[in-house]
Amino acid sequence: MTEALALYLAAGIFAGFVSTLFGVGGGFTLVPALIIGLTLQRMPAEHLVHMTAGTALSVMVFTAGYAAWLRWRAGDLRPALVRRFLPFVAVGALAGAAIGDAVPGDLIKAVFVGFLVVAIVRGVLTKRRDPSLTGDPPVTAARG
Repeated sequence: MTEALALYLAAGIFAGFVSTLFGVGGGFTLVPALIIGLTLQRMPAEHLVHMTAGTALSVMVFTAGYAAWLRWRAGDLRPALVRRFLPFVAVGALAGAAIGDAVPGDLIKAVFVGFLVVAIVRGVLTKRRDPSLTGDPPVTAARG
């Protein structure tokens, strides 16, 4: 139990560092740490990936809610846009939960690893765009 707690503390600190430095979500670091930690806690293999995904997603609810509240407080949140996307997010969440429940853990793990590989390769190979050339508003236009 002590090893798992130390792992979770180290993973949390590392996730905060990496997400601040590179802007990647905690899932890149926390999902592998949860798999290792839950294995140390003798989680049955057939439940391991599902528990890891469920735990990571439940944490994201609070993170996203807090970020949305900060953006609303800063005046950068567009409620009409949120209302437009919310039904699709709800349908996707329900469909993902139903599909994820029926899919074996090894397949979920393979899809996650594949997603990580694609995201890393894309990040390495993609050139940065100059916002002044694309018409995107500059970062300094954001408030808060």
